[in-house]
Amino acid sequence: MELKDVLAYVDRCVFEYADRHLNKIEKDIIRWTYEGLSYDEMAIQMQYGSSTLRAVYGYQLWRLLRRVWPNENINKSRFRGIIERLYREDLDLSRDSNQQSSVSNTSNLDLKIIPENNSNGVYRNELIPRLVDTLKSGCRVLLLTGAKGIGKSYLIESLGSELRNHFAQVVYHSTHEAATWRTCYQELSALGLLDLTNESANKTAVSEHQMRQQLLQVLHQAPYLIIIDQTERFIEDLKQEIFYKEITTAINHQSAILWVSAIRPAEINRRVTIETLKGFSFDEASTFINEEYPHLSNSLSQNEIHWRQLVKLCGGSPELLHKSIEALQSFYSINQIEQFTTVLSSFPPSLFKYFESLTDELSEIEQKLLYLFAFNPLSWNDVQKWPIINKFSQDQLMQAWSMLHRRHLLEYFSETDGIYQITPPYLGLYLLQKLREIFLQELNVENLKLFHTYPLSLPTASVEQQKILKNYLLVPMVNTLRHRLSPEDLHAKFGRLISQLTTLPASSCSYAAGSLFNLAVHMRLSLVDVSWANLTLWHADLRAPGLQGLDFKGCQFREAVLMTGVYESFEIALHPSRAAMVIGDSQGFLQVYQWGNNRFILAWCDDLGIPIQQIVITDSNTLIVVLIDQSILIWDTLTRKEQSYSDVSGVAAICSIDLKAHLLAIGLGNREIQLWNLILGEKISEPLCDANDIVRHLAFSPDGRILAGYDNNNSILVWHYNASHNTYTMAEAPLPLNPYGDFLAFQWMGDQLSVIEAMSNDDSHKRLSKVVVRSFTVTDQTMAEDSIDFKVQELEINASQPYQATFSKNGRYLAVCDIDHTVWVWNDIMSLIELITLPELPDTLFISDDGQQLLCQNPSNISIWSLKTQEILQIWETVSDLDQYQDCKFYTKQGFSDDELYTVQRLGGVVVE
Repeated sequence: MELKDVLAYVDRCVFEYADRHLNKIEKDIIRWTYEGLSYDEMAIQMQYGSSTLRAVYGYQLWRLLRRVWPNENINKSRFRGIIERLYREDLDLSRDSNQQSSVSNTSNLDLKIIPENNSNGVYRNELIPRLVDTLKSGCRVLLLTGAKGIGKSYLIESLGSELRNHFAQVVYHSTHEAATWRTCYQELSALGLLDLTNESANKTAVSEHQMRQQLLQVLHQAPYLIIIDQTERFIEDLKQEIFYKEITTAINHQSAILWVSAIRPAEINRRVTIETLKGFSFDEASTFINEEYPHLSNSLSQNEIHWRQLVKLCGGSPELLHKSIEALQSFYSINQIEQFTTVLSSFPPSLFKYFESLTDELSEIEQKLLYLFAFNPLSWNDVQKWPIINKFSQDQLMQAWSMLHRRHLLEYFSETDGIYQITPPYLGLYLLQKLREIFLQELNVENLKLFHTYPLSLPTASVEQQKILKNYLLVPMVNTLRHRLSPEDLHAKFGRLISQLTTLPASSCSYAAGSLFNLAVHMRLSLVDVSWANLTLWHADLRAPGLQGLDFKGCQFREAVLMTGVYESFEIALHPSRAAMVIGDSQGFLQVYQWGNNRFILAWCDDLGIPIQQIVITDSNTLIVVLIDQSILIWDTLTRKEQSYSDVSGVAAICSIDLKAHLLAIGLGNREIQLWNLILGEKISEPLCDANDIVRHLAFSPDGRILAGYDNNNSILVWHYNASHNTYTMAEAPLPLNPYGDFLAFQWMGDQLSVIEAMSNDDSHKRLSKVVVRSFTVTDQTMAEDSIDFKVQELEINASQPYQATFSKNGRYLAVCDIDHTVWVWNDIMSLIELITLPELPDTLFISDDGQQLLCQNPSNISIWSLKTQEILQIWETVSDLDQYQDCKFYTKQGFSDDELYTVQRLGGVVVE
């Protein structure tokens, strides 16, 4: 048995059980287990800790596989033998099934050609013809599933009419009783499809076994389609569960079963073809709205972006979309669709009742899991870290997780990272509103229960998640409390609540102290006289104004967020692989952030005391910082190992810089290019003096043998390495750029140099511009324009004026920003892949080598954008005054690193041992 067969077989079986495919880590563990490697050997291959592989990923994988094959005590040591036996048995079963198909005159569906289960689902306009073809091709059991209210019942009515000519009879099972052998027997009898002559003559009751035999005999004699809808209503009925398992195994020949459920059955055998109905796409939703609400046609076309948001919030559910539109018409003017989708702080009654009935069907642990997903997307490992679920066993948690998937209330947010999100998003907002009501009630009676287990804010979450929490939890609670109580009463109430917390035996596991802190700060309550001793402040947002004079003696901080300490004008740089980001300000304060846990975290900082002029990070983790006095400092970004070069440039200003291996090239304000050997710490020969003007941009070729630059004369200059003289020699003539174009950027891509220029579009009547990419191969010492074979590409961007451009370091992605702050992103074959609109025009742009993230520098902040979701992941606000923590007392060993405490001191705080 080959490894590829093992992976394919296990992946298929896992999908049939759990409705998901194996992820990369699981496949790697299976691969190396099958090859006989130990966990220690795997750890070397996979670059994980062996304890993490064994205790986390391995434990979860073998637990999952034991659920897939409950009769097999499968583990790492027994994996190969068990899988090879199961695989052989599976092949034998397939051969037996194929032989039976060839003997029968009926057209059975070969198990090998059953349509692959679609975990992502199919839109309805694609699904009806697909289901018709599936059933006509001989499929015996078809499971149609999808979220509650998604429109499955409406769809199968259309499907039944499409199939009437193919089946002798289409039988609709009653939705008011569970599907069992008896109820199906009675329905076919009522339609005259069963011969009851013998039963009437004998006047004896028919046993369950006899009903089963007669029903199957009839279904084998003629082609009938039995449609069983809304089976989730009787999910607890044991007889329906038995009927489902038996009928899906026994039905054969001509007839078929269409089983429709909002909850996927727990067990699905290989004879069942699964199709999942997705909600409306926006085009389908538009058709629905135009048909059902024709008076909304103008609003739909004029406010498309907000209608798209509404469809997304509803998860495409027709029922929820209908209720939302009715609520919109009842409480708002139809032109206020934007307000309805973005400022909705309280659900209208119809929406509230919809979700109330939905969540009433959930168990306690399922509801708690959904509360967690209302805050932010999570992975399975993330979920298990929350104290709220500690009281539940691993089996209970796994069962609840599985049930939420079966109910279609969780879906992939990032399949590669194994992260899931709540669906529809409206459900998350409803849960937050419900949580808010409970919080307010607990604060009112001063008896905190749920307040201990859910944080009021998550300053370490993405900006979009923080915005949701702020709009749906924090701000409404602040407004309600201010309306109910005077400032004096509020202060007294918070004092009593904080005093209660100090008496709790496990206050470190409670989120209440941190939530009360964030709530009080947001209401601008004075906290100077409050003692935080013996409390743990989870998720404290220390970026809020008005924190001067606080004493945090005796408390601990967990996942708190401080101000950046970056002052006014600053420089930034992004590591090509997003491993690090660096910020340096006009007062010489340098901060290095490293990527971890889906965000940048402060790794180290330094106060250089001299304003920072330029920052460069190379793919080899070298950090180069140019100071205003023209000295250059060099670190290893990750290890912080430092090398200092003072007065490298002499008296001339540094205008450009690049690094390749140990070779540093510096463009000076006197038109010279100085080369430095970083290993020896000395200059290489005399400066290159061939430029006719200041060189503003420098870039080494990937092999380091060619240096290219762009000067103020709108020309490209090229220097080739001369081994005999150990220096670089300039090509005979610079390459002039288009005099009517504006230079944006250039980048090496192998031995080709690509130059990006913005030019006016003469063919356009709208005064739009185009971006021109001119690429050429640099191979010899001469560079005359008439001898160069240019490859020219024009990129239409429909923009009035491109403002700036940047390449990823590997040259695979190009980002261009216009003056309307729209960013256009192309890949290495110059296909437009992303389009994103920023809130303001950025001063600087960086794009990561994987094309996933965009780093933007604005006058007052720095933001990281996800190009995939078009959302801000993180934002750093600069400070205009360095007194954020004036007279505040922080303490060592309080949960902050030394570098974070250094930032506190810079902003006026006092750090006490």
